[in-house]
Amino acid sequence: MLCAIGSPDNFKSTIENLGVHITGEIVFKDHHKYDLRDIKKIASAVQEENCIILTTHKDAVKLEDIADAALKRKIYFLNISVSFKEGKVRLEKSIDKILNEEL
Repeated sequence: MLCAIGSPDNFKSTIENLGVHITGEIVFKDHHKYDLRDIKKIASAVQEENCIILTTHKDAVKLEDIADAALKRKIYFLNISVSFKEGKVRLEKSIDKILNEEL
């Protein structure tokens, strides 16, 4: 598991609730800017464990620009979406009201 988000424990719980076995964790502070030293650390960890990297979409995008082709093939991200059980209409009306007030 690799992430640079504000709530890494929540991300880990989401992964575990999906039944994924996490063999290692690399966690950076939120909004971390990856550099070559980070890439070497990540590549080394993946090679030792012979596994994939499961990360957030945000971090996968950041890694895309700096990771080499071999590492990119091991990067997968969890696509998370939001759905409402209730209150969606009320939320949408509140957002519309705020947006209309600013116009």
